[in-house]
Amino acid sequence: MAVRGAKPKAPHLKLIEGNPGKRPIIADPAAEQPADFDNGLEPLRKLKKRQRELWDGYIRRASWLTEFDIPRAFMWVELHAQFEADPAGMIAGKIAQLRALGSELRLDPGSRVRLNVGGGQTKSKFDGLIGGATKA
Repeated sequence: MAVRGAKPKAPHLKLIEGNPGKRPIIADPAAEQPADFDNGLEPLRKLKKRQRELWDGYIRRASWLTEFDIPRAFMWVELHAQFEADPAGMIAGKIAQLRALGSELRLDPGSRVRLNVGGGQTKSKFDGLIGGATKA
């Protein structure tokens, strides 16, 4: 599902390029993880050596992923390993799929900004609704 508006910038880019809107900068949840964090997720089947390295390096360290994300993570690992093996031979459709899966899994800093993990509370347009009627 597409999200409206401009794609959010990664927090470190806001610090470097400036923050003209003066909105609060939300910390990247991946930056707060200890280096040895393990979310306990296991792939769907046995992985090859490089695929296992990608799984351990990216998927296991992502605290925001759950068991429901395992199939997408598995697809991302396989596509990423294919891309590393032969980047020139990979068709554009697979590269687009690789990028989309990475964004859905919030593996890039810009998409993690939308997680709003542990950040300030945001007001929803549905706040104050009780039984379908608004509070007066």
